[in-house]
Amino acid sequence: MSSPMPGWYPDPENPGRQRFWDGVKWTEARAYPETQVGVNPSAPNERNKSDSSWAWVVAIAIIGVILLIAAVVISGGEKPAPGPTTTQTTAGPTVTPPTPPTPPTPPTPPPPTPTS
Repeated sequence: MSSPMPGWYPDPENPGRQRFWDGVKWTEARAYPETQVGVNPSAPNERNKSDSSWAWVVAIAIIGVILLIAAVVISGGEKPAPGPTTTQTTAGPTVTPPTPPTPPTPPTPPPPTPTS
């Protein structure tokens, strides 16, 4: 049975690390494998596609927020053009107070009749 070639392999005691195989036995040399964020280990020179799609989502969201802020600033910053100034007086309806009832006038007595 042939032994694997000397080199770095996954550590049998700790799979998250690497250990050096000298061709006959494991040595005490251990190392953590070099990893890069967003890199697919099966294709070392190709970026992970999900990372690039997140970058587009973030970029579009930032642009949207900037456009929204610009729209609010522009609409709030413009003042309407001054038009002709007119003053309107709002006088309410003219109200006349009710007239009090007039008291009845007493009947006038008939003129006296002449006596002869």
